[in-house]
Amino acid sequence: MKADPREVCGIKLFLGSSTGNMLVENENVVRELFRNSVIPVAVHCEDEATIRKNTEIYRKKYGEEVPVSMHPLIRSREACFKSSSHAVSLAKEYNTRLHILHLSTADEMKLLSSDRPPDRNG
Repeated sequence: MKADPREVCGIKLFLGSSTGNMLVENENVVRELFRNSVIPVAVHCEDEATIRKNTEIYRKKYGEEVPVSMHPLIRSREACFKSSSHAVSLAKEYNTRLHILHLSTADEMKLLSSDRPPDRNG
């Protein structure tokens, strides 16, 4: 992966499906991205396996017309925390600048500290 930090401000990464086909599920690819990035990695943190499991639960109950009110139960606290925890862990392991695109729970705030890794670009 090559991205010129003079031209690219960061890399957006989807760990949970959102729209389109931007989901990155391959753990080796995710680790490689964190390991090699010299620019910030901005992450949409929701655990895909948890989302799929929860989606199946509500599809069994409601069929294909799952009420929108089930959205926070499908994209649950667990899904958010699990994914955010993983992203923070990878950022610490590889000394990568991390931006979590949204926090859904107070527990996720606890994962973050004011300690910032040194900027790899000097």
